[in-house]
Amino acid sequence: MTAIFKRLHKIANPEYQDIGLKHREKGLTLFEASLSLALFGMFISLVNIMVSSNDQRQKAISLGKEMAFITRSVQKYVGFEYDRLRDDLVASSNNQLLMSIGMDKINEAGYLPHAVLESGTFRNSFGNRFTLFLRGVNGNDTTSPQATLSIADVDPDNDGSVEKHLLDGVMANGEYELEAILVSSEGKEVEPHMGSPAVVASKLFSAGYVQDKNTARGPYGVWEMDISPYRNLSHYPGKKQFVSLIALSRNGVFGYPDTDNDKEMEPNTYLDRCINTLGSVRAECESNNELFAEVVFNSFDKDGDGFNDSFGSIRNLYQLEMGLPVDSDGDNIPDIFSVINNLNGIGCQSNNPNTATDELTLDCPEVKMTGDAKIEKDLVVGDQLMVEGDTRSQRFIAGVLNDQDLTKGIYHTELIRMDGDTTIAKPDCLDRGSEPQIFVTPAAFAISSGHSLVGIRGLATEETNSWEVGLRAIISHDGDEDGKSDVIDLVSASDYVQVLTKCS
Repeated sequence: MTAIFKRLHKIANPEYQDIGLKHREKGLTLFEASLSLALFGMFISLVNIMVSSNDQRQKAISLGKEMAFITRSVQKYVGFEYDRLRDDLVASSNNQLLMSIGMDKINEAGYLPHAVLESGTFRNSFGNRFTLFLRGVNGNDTTSPQATLSIADVDPDNDGSVEKHLLDGVMANGEYELEAILVSSEGKEVEPHMGSPAVVASKLFSAGYVQDKNTARGPYGVWEMDISPYRNLSHYPGKKQFVSLIALSRNGVFGYPDTDNDKEMEPNTYLDRCINTLGSVRAECESNNELFAEVVFNSFDKDGDGFNDSFGSIRNLYQLEMGLPVDSDGDNIPDIFSVINNLNGIGCQSNNPNTATDELTLDCPEVKMTGDAKIEKDLVVGDQLMVEGDTRSQRFIAGVLNDQDLTKGIYHTELIRMDGDTTIAKPDCLDRGSEPQIFVTPAAFAISSGHSLVGIRGLATEETNSWEVGLRAIISHDGDEDGKSDVIDLVSASDYVQVLTKCS
């Protein structure tokens, strides 16, 4: 290339030409000039593609972060205001328990800063407007989607209050619950090549995208929801918009713990056995004799700031002696064994109100177990793990491989050229509930027609025991004049996809 630049310089500045080489280099210099211009054109096209791809990726990340921010804020709002919202839904309804809430209302309640709102609503970088949709459903309804409840369903005697059995916490009685989703509308349509990466960039399982009418799907399609029960509400999302799960029947509020700050309860005392319990759980607690059969310690909000700061403890204990196994059914085989457990088997609760990590701390220089230690879930070792015998586990997770489950593993990964055999065999997934998965990513491609690239994606068509992979591009050309960019299959020796298959 240096020689080419020198010769181009000589063409533009004849006084610098070597007279002895002038006639000998004349034809070669013109050829090299044409070649250098062609190389420059290829280089500029490649740079434009790289810049465009990076710009698209940054926009998707920005959309994802915006969606994560508003989703978490609304989840917090519904989590704290659950009971009040359930009452408001009944009070504001003439028939169906269905309504929408604007971001200005959530701002007034203190869950969204005013600075992020535009004309009373939240809009992302694409100008999409976000609205909270709510409806009342029966927790005992197993249809999908569940039917929207009416006033007659929850208040059949028309006395202005919801039937008590619908609020007692017993699902078999038909519990009145909230279903809530956060939707976007208006603004620019978010095309699939931007919407799906944005959902992934949000890093929220509850975030989703509407590509097909009335259907929202989560990251990589891990969940799917029919949102048509909300179709009569204003700002109902069309195609190419976002939907986030806020609350679902039998699942509670996503991303935030259930809270009942609005419940008016009698002042708690340190000896209250049933503190922070509601519905059937509280009724059972108040009717039994656990105070005499068991000692139950409850956490307590001593200073009334909304966070538990006092926790039960047994002090100055020298020895904790457990009872012997018990044969409760008289078959001469012990079936009840000593356990250290929390209420209802939930587990050990953290003593730090600012963390969601549940843990049991043994503050000893050395802990010795003279019998077998069976750990049914994760074992996290901060330093070296010294094992003298065999090591066996149902799961081996490799942290350095982004928590890859080694018992499922990466079974197949390679580059596939599109002009050859594009059949990929499915892995044998022996784990219960595990299914074969495939991920196809464009690795290299060439647009022989010379048209600009609009989008590209890898494809996988499922067969009985295999997949057929492909590579498809959208180009800036409308050959059939249908008003849409042409879609072409890339099948040349210059077209490659990277394939990864694994078990779910």
